[in-house]
Amino acid sequence: KRIKAPADSEISKNSIIEQNNFQIETTKTEDDLKFLARLKAETEIEVNDAILKESEEAVLGMNKELHEVKEVMQDLAMLVKDQDEGVEQIHANVEGAHAKTSEAYEELKKAEKIQKEGGCCVS
Repeated sequence: KRIKAPADSEISKNSIIEQNNFQIETTKTEDDLKFLARLKAETEIEVNDAILKESEEAVLGMNKELHEVKEVMQDLAMLVKDQDEGVEQIHANVEGAHAKTSEAYEELKKAEKIQKEGGCCVS
């Protein structure tokens, strides 16, 4: 038996069919790649939006906390100012007591001197 060689027209038809199949597969692959690229871009946008929203919430939270710290510091400053008046009064009283104590000491020294000289005797 003899195997018959394909005719040139059959080779040509097979070649055209193969080229068409390749083009179809290439087109499908390109469409798939475009779809995947679009999907990736959309996913990146969604992720970036979520990150931005989370960052915005964090900044707003920090802003709120800073306002609370500011209020605490203002309250503390008011307490310090109020107590400063009391501290100033205590300081004035201590200075007055020191002056009176110094005067009393001087009087005691005078009394001791007088007693030693034989003047007035206090029992």
